[in-house]
Amino acid sequence: MQTVRYITLNLETDGMSDRRYILQHSTARPDGWVLTDTVNGVVITFDEHRFNETQKVTFLADDPSKGHNAQNIAHILQEMGQWVAEHHGSVAFDEVYGIEIPEEGQKLFFCRNRHPRWRMEIQDHVTGDTLTDSLKKAIEWLRKGIRR
Repeated sequence: MQTVRYITLNLETDGMSDRRYILQHSTARPDGWVLTDTVNGVVITFDEHRFNETQKVTFLADDPSKGHNAQNIAHILQEMGQWVAEHHGSVAFDEVYGIEIPEEGQKLFFCRNRHPRWRMEIQDHVTGDTLTDSLKKAIEWLRKGIRR
């Protein structure tokens, strides 16, 4: 099965050091990803689509106990999990559909992460019911207009 990666991360800009979280491909494993919290010095590595099942946590500092207690570490890891789910859920989880917010936070996408893959930008502020009704109308339009 071929994996399509459609998230483009611009990691070579001068502003990279300003970002709290950095997600990049692992150089050690072909399906691996590396999520780094640059503020707290915490790194989570995981296999694509298997964030919860395969995550391994390491600390950038020599002594992970410096400034971190168990409750603080749990909070940091919870925030990292929420960030990756919100911004890169299609990389972290094996869900057919999902909502993603790009890191700039200015857009919202409704995504299908299996064949046929697509990513639809939601440009207006809508409720779930409004979006559902709109998608139903779009399905009818497609059924009438595309007979393939």
